Amino acid sequence: MGRRAAGSGVGSELLKRRSALSFERAMAPKVGTVVLLFADDCDAALVSALVNMTFGYETKLLRRRTLGESFDILLTQPSDLIILGEMLPPNVNATNSLRMLAPALGMAPVLVVSAHGDLGSISQRMAAGAAAVISRDNLAGADFAEAVSRCLRPRVPLAAE
Repeated sequence: MGRRAAGSGVGSELLKRRSALSFERAMAPKVGTVVLLFADDCDAALVSALVNMTFGYETKLLRRRTLGESFDILLTQPSDLIILGEMLPPNVNATNSLRMLAPALGMAPVLVVSAHGDLGSISQRMAAGAAAVISRDNLAGADFAEAVSRCLRPRVPLAAE
């Protein structure tokens, strides 16, 4: 029976991902308030758990389920990060939600958790104002932490020509 190369296999892959998550958490800025805009309870519960794992339990989580409730909370509650689900009633996808909520978003970056991971959908959401987009299928800890990290990096304005 042949020997396996060191550092190969499922166990080493899990250790790499855990290391990446630990590094992202250590490097993540302190976040006081995260606003979750999700109609779906399961998605909201999963993202809440990921936020707590990434930032710790001292982070204040506020959740709204509809476009109207979302607009109200964004106007009244300053936030460090906004995480938007794919659909907000009344039947508005994330791209349209971003456009409708734009006046209330302020300076907080928006992470979209999308049901669609194709390049076209991601491009549409980024063009509508998302700082990052992650597919619902890729919500593993390290992937989520990396997406949040991208959202919270200082944005460099494009030079005017």
